Amino acid sequence: MRKAFIIIFAFNSYFINTSYAQKTISLNTASAAGYNLNAFKKIEVINNLPDSTCLGFIPSNVMNDRKYIKPSGAITNWLQDFVNKQFGSNADAKANSLLWVIQDLSLGTDSTQKQVYSFVKLKADIYTGDELNYQMVNTFDSTWIVNGDADFGQMLAQSFIELYKNSIEQSNGTANIRFQQMLAKPAGTKNDIINEVKLSHSYPIVKATKYPRGVYTSFEEFENNTPSIANFYADVNKKNNQVELYQIMADSSSQLIPKAWGISISNELYFYADGQLYPIEKSGNTFYMAKYLEPRTRKNQAFYWRQIIGARQGDTNPYNDAHVLRKTVLTAENVSLEATHLDFDQQDFIY
Repeated sequence: MRKAFIIIFAFNSYFINTSYAQKTISLNTASAAGYNLNAFKKIEVINNLPDSTCLGFIPSNVMNDRKYIKPSGAITNWLQDFVNKQFGSNADAKANSLLWVIQDLSLGTDSTQKQVYSFVKLKADIYTGDELNYQMVNTFDSTWIVNGDADFGQMLAQSFIELYKNSIEQSNGTANIRFQQMLAKPAGTKNDIINEVKLSHSYPIVKATKYPRGVYTSFEEFENNTPSIANFYADVNKKNNQVELYQIMADSSSQLIPKAWGISISNELYFYADGQLYPIEKSGNTFYMAKYLEPRTRKNQAFYWRQIIGARQGDTNPYNDAHVLRKTVLTAENVSLEATHLDFDQQDFIY
């Protein structure tokens, strides 16, 4: 299930602390009138976030820069403590125990367009059963959006209440596409599911530290770190300022590559979208737009882009806000948000 809510909620107290280059969020319980919040014997949380130290990004006082959004504690304990306080446990409940595998929890404020949007995106796999045999019943993928700056603590609490509601309803509801794809995955105890989650990060591209030169013509090639076109070059179309990729043929002629997912050159990775190249870099168990990573520790300095693309486009800084990739929020009309990280399920960069 994927949906978006453009609405502001009322909640109990919470607080947000700010410090240099980051905003730290503390979670407190929220009012949930009309919800039965103790229908399960217990609720357990498994963290499978792309990067457990960063929940997203907001604008900073420095032009083209971002602040990190961080939890106020170790992510798994942070989430589990909140879940325990918000939902509690009920040993006499008729329903079994509940387990959530948190696949993505992304927060952010996008101020790079005319309308400022703040959002919370939550994706989780839902399991129910007893502690010896959890079974997956569905997945949940929703986005909450507000105009202007957000009270992220409030929005987060509401997102988990919505996840709880769907955990009850979807156990007897219609499964979504991700759930259907995951049906072959073994269930079992919490530890069994944790081990399965760890295996989900075994993509060759995630484990690699060296990337062979070439063009990835599909996501599968990127995932396996096997670019199929080794000899290539990039150029900029003077008519539309778009980047075009060309294969160098055996007779030294060149041929336009009609479809590309990305490129690797000099151990730098780039995502190709909308006729542009975006530097990307591994962080945690996925890849981020390198623009959003800490400049002092960023490995992808985009030398190829600066020398080739930037020189032709007249802008040698790929990390300024002129180079923001936005993705449409499918369930919110005319709303798009900054894409920051790769979702391996969607095979695309998402907000």
